[in-house]
Amino acid sequence: MTDGREAYYLIGMLDFLQGEQIARFAKEEFVEFCQGFVVGGLRISKGLPALNQALKVSRDLGILEELHDDFAGPHYLVLGSDGALKIEQYLAASRAYQTYERMGEDRSDWLGRAFDGIERSRQATVAADQDEDAWEPLQLELDNADIQAVLEHTENAVAKIKADNGFATAHAAVRDNLVLHAEATIDAAKEGAVTKNQVRQNLIRAGRWLADKFTGSALGSLGTELVKWGLRLLGLL
Repeated sequence: MTDGREAYYLIGMLDFLQGEQIARFAKEEFVEFCQGFVVGGLRISKGLPALNQALKVSRDLGILEELHDDFAGPHYLVLGSDGALKIEQYLAASRAYQTYERMGEDRSDWLGRAFDGIERSRQATVAADQDEDAWEPLQLELDNADIQAVLEHTENAVAKIKADNGFATAHAAVRDNLVLHAEATIDAAKEGAVTKNQVRQNLIRAGRWLADKFTGSALGSLGTELVKWGLRLLGLL
């Protein structure tokens, strides 16, 4: 079990199923339940890939059966009464779940902050796409320890993506192109000549594609890492 965003929504599903005895529910009800944890008016996107992945994992675990109607949208039947236990077993090795377990009475506040952070990180990604002066070089303080750490983390993530045999086998040309441009962006950053648009295209968008294409896998988590470090370079996180 990787610690992607879907882990937090699976924890939300755990809370959802542990509440009132639920036999069936609409997707919208689960979205509203998760939104109830967030303070301050942020709305969780109905199309958030992580929430959809949490529902998919729940189906794969035999917890839910999905029914779909063109007008009513997705509805789910809860299969049996051991759904919460199956989620706990699936999340056993997850750092997010281990933290959730240790939070005690503060679990709801913690989960709300996590959902809030996920939503704000996506907003930051959108903001990065709308930057003006996209081809102006970033003013990076290359002797700053934080910037050096970001570049090191980015380089490590790209190296792991490059070494992923599954990605190389299934999408060789895409892998080579993504790695080539990401490495060039890192090299430009180390020379103090990287632009906002390079970071946006070659780290943030590339990472977002990986995270969505390979959700729930180690490769998807590396994509999330690329997005995070790209946003850090732009000063948006």
